[in-house]
Amino acid sequence: MMRTLYKRWAEETLKNYVKLMRVVCVLGARQCGKSTMLENAQMEAQYRTLDDESELLASQDTTFYLKQFEKDTVIIDEIQRAPNLILGIKRIVDQNPQPGQFVLTGSADYRKIPNATESLAGRAAVIRMRPLSQAEIRGAAPNFLLRLFSESFSGNDRVEPLGKMKLFDLMLRGGFPEVQHFPQEQLSVWFSMYVQNQIMRDLSLSSSIRVRPNTVLQALQAMALYSCAVKNVGELAQETLVSRDTMDKYCSGMETLFLLDEIPAWTFNPVAGLRKKPKLVMADSGLVCHLLNIHHAETLLKGTTLQEQQFGRLVETWVYGQIAPEIDMHTDWRLFHYRANEETEIDFLVENDRGELLGLEVKSRETLKSDDFKGLKKFRNAFNGAKFVGAVLYPGDKIFRQADGFWAIPMSAMWHG
Repeated sequence: MMRTLYKRWAEETLKNYVKLMRVVCVLGARQCGKSTMLENAQMEAQYRTLDDESELLASQDTTFYLKQFEKDTVIIDEIQRAPNLILGIKRIVDQNPQPGQFVLTGSADYRKIPNATESLAGRAAVIRMRPLSQAEIRGAAPNFLLRLFSESFSGNDRVEPLGKMKLFDLMLRGGFPEVQHFPQEQLSVWFSMYVQNQIMRDLSLSSSIRVRPNTVLQALQAMALYSCAVKNVGELAQETLVSRDTMDKYCSGMETLFLLDEIPAWTFNPVAGLRKKPKLVMADSGLVCHLLNIHHAETLLKGTTLQEQQFGRLVETWVYGQIAPEIDMHTDWRLFHYRANEETEIDFLVENDRGELLGLEVKSRETLKSDDFKGLKKFRNAFNGAKFVGAVLYPGDKIFRQADGFWAIPMSAMWHG
């Protein structure tokens, strides 16, 4: 099967950072496309991968190993496997301010692994790589959220309808590049190998967790079930019959592998916000579906054992995978969730560099009701700050303005602009 080369949004960011910063770190989950992006960028650089055991062994002599790259840009792949190199790199770039000396990639956050004692704070720019969004797959520009902030949509416009069946197929597939052309019935083969060969291995290498495969799998399934729910480690632990401390370590380990993210809570009082719980969200909807034993779109269409709330969170997880890469393009943008009570919550709140807020509610129905905008309107009534725009994303085909500043937006508008 031929590999499709996708133009990644982060590639231009990489090229810009290499001209400005001494070190650039490209961090993201295994198989999300880091190495392929670097290959496509066609940088003039030496390349080394620490997944090669001989290379890893050679890197233990830090001074001698790094000396060979004195005159060239070097790409060091999987830097988390040799945290000893960080101090050596730090010394080199402190003596030489030339930009573009090192490009480091990591499938685990080298700043969080147990034996990491050094950081590159102030010396390195960090690029977060994620699985592909549909907009990247289809070659669209990263401007969907920008258009929502500026409300540059026309009421009563129509776009290609997504429909539930297509939505479910996209959710099952997720965004890992390698599976984009897999037959749906073969997806489980790839994800099974990913869990066994990548996650289990990397958890043992990158954390202090004692990896028991069956227990880890149960923990992953619990995280998948509660993806896009407010963080409650005790509830996750009850699902798996492991201790709360052990589950907390599993969650931290998955965050280190860039497979679990936290979305902080937004509050009207920033100090009070420190006490609000974040949402946990897994980085890929395809992985979530696999862990929940959902392997066919027809299964989702006919109904599953998932409760309505759990199914809604699964759709939210997929939407997160579509909007997060665009948010990453803007260093001053931030993503939140909002929850005041059971009736007033917003799935995603995006704050831009001007302090403007964009509220996104996610619905899996192809038709909308006026109540679907209730949480967004309650928020705006309480919000006396900068501009606020609210949008409900749904798998229909009609763009319309429900009220001043409130929009119904088909999910396919995320890549049809």
